[in-house]
Amino acid sequence: MPEESPAEVSVMQICEVSPYVQSFLAQPHRLEIVVWGRSRPLVYFPDLEMQADARLAALLDEHRPFGLAALEWPPRATGSGHLHTIVAEVKRPGDNRLADPEYRLKLRLAREVYQSLGFHFAIIEEGRDITCVDGRTLRLIAYHTFVKVDILSRSSRWRTRRRWIS
Repeated sequence: MPEESPAEVSVMQICEVSPYVQSFLAQPHRLEIVVWGRSRPLVYFPDLEMQADARLAALLDEHRPFGLAALEWPPRATGSGHLHTIVAEVKRPGDNRLADPEYRLKLRLAREVYQSLGFHFAIIEEGRDITCVDGRTLRLIAYHTFVKVDILSRSSRWRTRRRWIS
């Protein structure tokens, strides 16, 4: 999958193990926004598009950090089977584009377009929305087909096919 940063990879790993995310695409489409008085449209490529349970969309609307919302346990899916489209932009700390008025305008207009289509638009910030999740454990869950928790011990150790990891 195409990605531009380690933060995007982390979001994809969260999506892979989230009980709410049915499917996701990286850089799923190109959005051209025609702005009156400009000779060229603003062009925007979102980082991710997710098909997710309504519960995740609601948690994001409540400003819950993405990692905590997507990995809420036990999951409380709506059970309706109705999926929401969530379009996401992933931001790293110190992203210089956020200081650019043209870029901020593009994000604001993209949000308006997606909301008019009934989609949710989320800006996922690495510091707030991703680092709240233990990346090491997440990678183990995402990339090992056999993972179990040692429920007999009180420590938080994970068993993979090869070894115990604390």
